[in-house]
Amino acid sequence: MDEFKSISVLERAFVKKYKLHTLIKEVRNRVGGHIHNDYCLWYETVVDLEPQYAADMTIAFLKAFSPIQHLTMKLAGFEHEKFLKHGNDSTKSVNHLLDKIENLTREVNDKQPDGMKLGFDMKVFLDMLKN
Repeated sequence: MDEFKSISVLERAFVKKYKLHTLIKEVRNRVGGHIHNDYCLWYETVVDLEPQYAADMTIAFLKAFSPIQHLTMKLAGFEHEKFLKHGNDSTKSVNHLLDKIENLTREVNDKQPDGMKLGFDMKVFLDMLKN
């Protein structure tokens, strides 16, 4: 949570410093996909961009948002570990269930006369579980 709060502070500072809701929003709207509306306005907007401002903003963006990527990777790692644990638990549970079925089949067959025994093929159960 502390990491997330720290990232939020960096994000808000970046948005405020580089005027994302005003200046950059206008540039994005004019340059990002509206060339067909007014090429002259598009061109003027691109030409009027200050190279140093754009470079500083790019560097600040990377500094502010690379922690988000690191946090996302960390959280994805936690989810991956949980996924692996649940997968292992499920495999153990299925194997335990199959062992029970085999034991019950054996117990029932021990009590049944010849010709009345259960003929379960455990391979069929395993194939069903794979699909």
